[in-house]
Amino acid sequence: MQFHTQILTKNNTAQIKGAAILCMIFLHLFANPYRIPVENRLDWMGAPIAHAFQICVPIYLFMAGYGLQCIVAKGTITWMSIGKRLKKLYLSFWWVAIPFISVGCIVGCYAPDVKNIFYNLSGLTTSCNGEWWCFSLYAKLLVLFYFVSKIKLGWKGYLLLILGLLILTRGVNYALHFDDEVIVERHLKMILIDLNIFMLGCFFAKFNIFGWLHERCYWLYKKIYLAPLLLVIPILVRAYLPLIGVTELLIVPMFCIEIVYICKRGGKILFFFGKHSMNLWLVHSFFIF
Repeated sequence: MQFHTQILTKNNTAQIKGAAILCMIFLHLFANPYRIPVENRLDWMGAPIAHAFQICVPIYLFMAGYGLQCIVAKGTITWMSIGKRLKKLYLSFWWVAIPFISVGCIVGCYAPDVKNIFYNLSGLTTSCNGEWWCFSLYAKLLVLFYFVSKIKLGWKGYLLLILGLLILTRGVNYALHFDDEVIVERHLKMILIDLNIFMLGCFFAKFNIFGWLHERCYWLYKKIYLAPLLLVIPILVRAYLPLIGVTELLIVPMFCIEIVYICKRGGKILFFFGKHSMNLWLVHSFFIF
């Protein structure tokens, strides 16, 4: 199944990441019980409306898989190419982490513990900033992508593989009861929870599913006034049907494609936030929490 209509450009991916980082900031601003007391928060169906922005992390994971799979079309993925991307990732992370940890040690926020600082800078722990878990997760998925890129299946087989992994990973995670205090178990749990949505992004890029949807549903995409309404649906589904790993497979692609069509008439603000989304993810919690 291959379609030539390609609707997701590099600018579009930046705009989608921009929407995701804004969702994350809104989530941390307005869904934090320590900032907004329960009696003052705005609820719907028994949960804070701000929880609707929980869709942010699945979007990032989906786009990570999508972006990496697009690279495969330009050449074979090797351990050397993976290593170069890991190096770039760590340098970007250290550019933010080292100054903030240094200042934190000076002002007394962090104990000058060499072992703890090393663990944080390597991504093994996130005691200096809880939001840095995303960095270590992406690093692990980047390594796993070497094996994902070697998968030789048609679209039906690939989709069945994702569904099979969804059942397997949820079953393992439920049965083993991983301890978040144990580093190895915590990192394994992260992979089990988030691998499926990452691979779905790979699937969409590998078989150009967005192109297929565009060709089959072009009549719908022409009705640009429907885009904001359709954008709300996946956000609310993620908030009030929090079946982690299941709902994401259905709603994240819908969110992405609606952002693309909304941005047909602009999108410069989302593009700006998307270009700086990684740095915003790494530093925003210092100013919010």
